[in-house]
Amino acid sequence: MKGWIAAALMAVPLLIAAAIAYWPAEPFAVTSVVIPPTDPHGRSDISTLAKEVPAALAKQLHEAQKLKIQIADTDIDAKEAAAFDAVIITTLTEDAGILQLNVQVVRPRTHEEIWTNAYESPRRQFTEMLRVAGDGVRRALD
Repeated sequence: MKGWIAAALMAVPLLIAAAIAYWPAEPFAVTSVVIPPTDPHGRSDISTLAKEVPAALAKQLHEAQKLKIQIADTDIDAKEAAAFDAVIITTLTEDAGILQLNVQVVRPRTHEEIWTNAYESPRRQFTEMLRVAGDGVRRALD
């Protein structure tokens, strides 16, 4: 009898944790997005490439008619970000001629991550990588 009680006491918390993990998230509509400047990292200067990222993502997102998109000229603080439904945070890293673009979509009020993905390409295919990343963000926000 003690074995059954012990097994039940171990199984119940696991079942509760599994139910919480797979509980459907509360859906919400994203109608406004802000894209701050991209954070560049690398041995060589990739700041000119990093400056292209917000505009390229915004161009892809303009295809979703319901979105209001703003590109921030400088980094924004939490108070400014809270005026939007989502913030698209990007980081561009270059290592040995390979560029990696990390894209993260975050709800600024709760700091909840909505979507994230990383893209890699050689430097010569940078614009194609931006197009694919923009498509990914657009699908995530649909």
